[in-house]
Amino acid sequence: MIRIVVSVLVLALSACASQPTSRTAAATTENKAATERLNAGWGYMGAGNFQRAKYHLDRALEHDPKNARVHAALGHYYAEVGEKKRANEAFEESIRLDRNDGDNLNLYGVFLCREGKYAAAEDQFKRAMNLKSYNNIAATLENAGLCALRSGNDEKAEEHFQRAVRHNPKQPDALLELGYLEFNKGNLVRARSYLDRYVGASTDTARSLWLGVQLANAQGDKDMVASWGLKLERLFPESEEAIQYADKRKQWRN
Repeated sequence: MIRIVVSVLVLALSACASQPTSRTAAATTENKAATERLNAGWGYMGAGNFQRAKYHLDRALEHDPKNARVHAALGHYYAEVGEKKRANEAFEESIRLDRNDGDNLNLYGVFLCREGKYAAAEDQFKRAMNLKSYNNIAATLENAGLCALRSGNDEKAEEHFQRAVRHNPKQPDALLELGYLEFNKGNLVRARSYLDRYVGASTDTARSLWLGVQLANAQGDKDMVASWGLKLERLFPESEEAIQYADKRKQWRN
């Protein structure tokens, strides 16, 4: 279970980190050219073109060397390409330049969590959420919950996820992980409720379909086991969840 959660954590955090909120709503003194290059850099990172992303981020830094968001974007870039020391230096510089940018604090927390520095990551998430002007609280709570899961603290994870869905009832990964936490405790009705809410708020993933399969099996519904399972194999045939389902398929459907 932990190994699957860690895999999802990295993907979930990557997705959240690659789209920080309100990038174009920076301070009025921010250099326009730097902002355009910064947005281009994020766009290329989102597309997986890190070479072009680095080019634009370097140009952004030339336009505005003291732009905290450019340094944070560079931190994310270096993290994605495996330059951990440079990533940390870039994130620290971004925080030094602006301690009140919640998106940058959230990004730094993501990086620290990936590095196994869970207490330090939690501190960055908390700093972001404590900013009165910060609006991306639900996603940051979701990240904090995923990080707590990675550290093995299910109780803290559940607390963060519950807060996340109070801030945003459609916060997808928080809903899905609450479903898993309830399933692992044997609370099948509550688990199903969270999965249904997830399905209404987001798209299918291997992890969500696998929860559906397991819930259907636990409730003795062989038809739904087959339905969820076929969808899992069709949409995500190479996933670890599909492999696990293949191992159980004959046993669960007979």
